[in-house]
Amino acid sequence: MGGPAAQQVAYLWSHRTFFGVQALWEHPHRFAGKRNKGTPMKSQVFGLRVASVIFALVGLVHVLRLIAGWEIAVGSYRIGATPSFVAVGVCALIAAWLGSLSRQRGPDGPTGV
Repeated sequence: MGGPAAQQVAYLWSHRTFFGVQALWEHPHRFAGKRNKGTPMKSQVFGLRVASVIFALVGLVHVLRLIAGWEIAVGSYRIGATPSFVAVGVCALIAAWLGSLSRQRGPDGPTGV
């Protein structure tokens, strides 16, 4: 055979361990929810809130562009203010929608903080 190192590798492989830690894909239930036992993961709520804030900030940048009169030029083509009016509305709607989803409780929405 290959000696002690090969035997150790064969042992680790046969027990699906890596440095003594069992693989996550072998026993996912052992790793799920260790920090907050008995409660669902709150990462969805956090992600929805972060996305809501990002859309709100993008909307505010478009409002600043409208107020300050910043121009956008792509090559020789200049983009007027009309797309920013549309972007403010779309960003506001998406930010409000994601914010309401992050506060929703029940089977259709995350149980939040």
